[in-house]
Amino acid sequence: MSGMSAVLRGWALMGYAVLLPVAARSTLWSGIQDETCLLQHSPKGAKFEPDVEVYHSSKDLPVTKPVMELLPNITISLVGGCSEGTWVSGTYIPQGIAVGGSPWYKSTQAGGTDFDSMYLYFDPSCSGQSTTARWIIDSDEPDPTEASDLDKDGQCQYWARWDSDQLLAPPTGQSLWRVYCGSGWENVYVSIAEVTTSTATATAATTVATTAASTSTATATGTPTTTATSTRTATTTRTATTTATSTMT
Repeated sequence: MSGMSAVLRGWALMGYAVLLPVAARSTLWSGIQDETCLLQHSPKGAKFEPDVEVYHSSKDLPVTKPVMELLPNITISLVGGCSEGTWVSGTYIPQGIAVGGSPWYKSTQAGGTDFDSMYLYFDPSCSGQSTTARWIIDSDEPDPTEASDLDKDGQCQYWARWDSDQLLAPPTGQSLWRVYCGSGWENVYVSIAEVTTSTATATAATTVATTAASTSTATATGTPTTTATSTRTATTTRTATTTATSTMT
């Protein structure tokens, strides 16, 4: 019923109501008020759609943001070969939630002597053009406000990757990653485990103690090294590998 029709009908009913007894007039007037109120406040053509947040990428993935307080620290370690890639190993601490809804992590233990930190994050398009979503381990800090190509280099450059649309969390347990192992890219099993804050602190303390012991050994034997003072386990491993190679040469 249009607004004009409702008004005309209302006036007609009001004229008719004058001829009715008082009680009947009251009942009729209440009905007219109810109908007019309903007409004014009813949604006209409203679409009741679910409030779903959409991730704007080539895949247009729906997003459910995890609660930051529930994100645990995680440890990353390589299983098996790729000794030159072990510097991605360490405890990674959640830094926040990227605009796409995925957590991103930082490790100051990993990185060896080459990088201060390593980062783990999800990127739906590492170059801005790629259609392959993946988890990435890289030395460049991601920008969590970017929807894709989070390191903003316009290329797919990183130290390790795991292709997946699973954006809410990295894979836990052992999974097969593509890792740069010094001389080239290899398929390497990577182990990711969740740890509590107390465990992460204990791990960091053990790392420092182990490295300190390695430093003392290196000094006692007179083996020259420029990285003996590093407080990273990954650095010690790389130094030991380099020393062994030099000795064999």
